[in-house]
Amino acid sequence: MIVAITYLFNLLQKSSHVQISNVLYKNIRGSSASEYGVSLNCSMEMPCQNVTVEDIDLHSVGRQPLKSFCSNVKGSSLGKQNPPSCVPSKNRFSVIPLLY
Repeated sequence: MIVAITYLFNLLQKSSHVQISNVLYKNIRGSSASEYGVSLNCSMEMPCQNVTVEDIDLHSVGRQPLKSFCSNVKGSSLGKQNPPSCVPSKNRFSVIPLLY
């Protein structure tokens, strides 16, 4: 199983007039023979907005671990992420040094 959003317009190097937003991928389980279990490939002109990946558990049918690929995706990831998510995690915190 592959979770994928792909714009053909990128391959044709044409402008996209479609924007994908407010998408939730949740509780996805399965296996993949592909190198990538998750592939989110959105248009540079119209990046995907507010994409959430939550509790993804995909396994390789081969010997190599699965990978994730993201291009022009803005959103967040929550919960279990197998393969590791390429969408930033809401569980990650930025460390900002305090100056006294």
